[in-house]
Amino acid sequence: MALKNMRTTTWVILALIVVNLATLATVWLGPRRAGPPPPLVEMWKQELGLNDQQTAHFREQTRLHRQAVQPLFRQMAEHKKHMIQVLSVPEPDTVRARQLADSTAFVQHQLDLRLQEYYLALRLACSPAQVAELNRIFLQTLHPGPAGPHHGPPPDR
Repeated sequence: MALKNMRTTTWVILALIVVNLATLATVWLGPRRAGPPPPLVEMWKQELGLNDQQTAHFREQTRLHRQAVQPLFRQMAEHKKHMIQVLSVPEPDTVRARQLADSTAFVQHQLDLRLQEYYLALRLACSPAQVAELNRIFLQTLHPGPAGPHHGPPPDR
């Protein structure tokens, strides 16, 4: 009887080893993701059919835009972080929290102005057909709909 249990246990262990190896092989050798999306300018080059001169213009405008907005994004994050810190104490300072919210709104306004400048600078290099496609891309990015990125608090897990 003990020999039968030992054989059964051995077979179960061998079966588990085979299943684990098959799972590992599937993970290691299974389908690969395509990788990260192409850089923004390369995507535009393809989507809009940009020539080399237009691509260079888009690349430079994108560099300038990022350079202008990165400090604003950091500033907005700091305002929000500080606002949460102000509200997380036993007796929150709601006046200060509102001031920080107003500051955050002002920075958002500055970001919106930079986006307008960026869009208009990109548009200068486009043909009328490319402008129509650029409009579509910007609108899709800004208002992606239900399948697009989530803009709000993270979902409950």
